[in-house]
Amino acid sequence: MGYELNFYEEEDRRRFDQLIEQLHQASDTAFIFLGAGFSYAANRFFQSHAITEEEKEYWHKKLPLWKELVRDMSDEIPGATAEQKRAFLESHDPIDVAQFLKITNPSQYRRILRDSLFIEENKLPGKLPDGHEALIRLQLKKVVTANFDQVFEFMYTRLLGRRPQIVFTADQLIERSQSSPDTTLIKMHGCISNMDTIVLAREDYAKAWKEKREIFNDIKSELQTATCLFLGYSLSDTNFNFIYDEVRYVFRQRPGKLNFTVVSAKDRVINSIVRQYWSQREMQLIAFNLGTRWTDYY
Repeated sequence: MGYELNFYEEEDRRRFDQLIEQLHQASDTAFIFLGAGFSYAANRFFQSHAITEEEKEYWHKKLPLWKELVRDMSDEIPGATAEQKRAFLESHDPIDVAQFLKITNPSQYRRILRDSLFIEENKLPGKLPDGHEALIRLQLKKVVTANFDQVFEFMYTRLLGRRPQIVFTADQLIERSQSSPDTTLIKMHGCISNMDTIVLAREDYAKAWKEKREIFNDIKSELQTATCLFLGYSLSDTNFNFIYDEVRYVFRQRPGKLNFTVVSAKDRVINSIVRQYWSQREMQLIAFNLGTRWTDYY
């Protein structure tokens, strides 16, 4: 197969083999939670495989990381100096920055979301990233994401010839077919295809708890028997910790289940203390060195 596996420690190899075994044995009950790193990595691949300068420029402007998106929003806060904007960005939670711009300059807020996250399906290059393709071809029953973009569903359609079942409203949850062989993609924080459903600003989170309660409850109910993999998150990511704390409450009711997150050793020192901390939170870390194409292993 020609895959490259560059584990940070030998223990990571053992945990990775354990994860792959669980995913193959329980594809109907496995949950994958996708973070911004999934789309960001795809975007880096798209840029490197762009044929024309126009294509490179197109992808250069798309699919930023969370911090980059919020920084762009802070730049558009009206009536403030550059120093004031920087101070506000550094002293407040990212969801407060989004909240401030959404209230003070709603048209710019929506423009940044559209320009950064809306992609045209026909702009995808002919070749897709190996790791992303391998993940999609597993055809897991449930994929959960807080991403707003449509990278996963566009790739899924390209590879399998049909759309996954997409859920980001309570009505869509009711309408989905339980008997369908297709993956259900649950977009907890909404979708760029309907900007009114996006959960990014502080007020959006409070609203989501009420309007998306059925979706959250559906996820929790199925987690009772699931193997979970978190992919594309930083361990310090606000969304990751918020989601995982909610999921972890369910974990307490299902002792003996293992859950995993894949991390890059370049992001932080993965030492025994870090591993012990996450182990206490029922999470097994699988660390790779920079440059690893880990999903080729599938």
